[in-house]
Amino acid sequence: TIYFVICGVSILLFTATQFGCFGILGEALTARVRIALITTIFRQEVGFHDDPEKTPALLGSALQLWAYRIKNFNNAVGALFESTGALTCGLVIAFAGSWRMSLLMLATLPVLSVTGAIQMKFFGGGTTL
Repeated sequence: TIYFVICGVSILLFTATQFGCFGILGEALTARVRIALITTIFRQEVGFHDDPEKTPALLGSALQLWAYRIKNFNNAVGALFESTGALTCGLVIAFAGSWRMSLLMLATLPVLSVTGAIQMKFFGGGTTL
């Protein structure tokens, strides 16, 4: 039971660190991308802004879209790190408890990965951004 307490506390620490670090990183990265994009827009010649396809509303929408994409990418990387930490902690506890059962369960990991990828491909096919 002490292993579960250790695992719970470590996951609490990893999750808090993940949200804190990746939140700060995501905000800084989003600010840098917005500054870079707006600087690039301002450096364009006057004819660029006369183009009907480059209205201020569309340029603002592009800024918003790129910020959204950066935020989603940052969240995905954070979730990947959190999952890796949880998997590592789980494997350590499992091997400490019963190495034979742990090896058996590890052997099923490729099958679970393939079925998870198929499920994501099947259910996530309708979303594009």
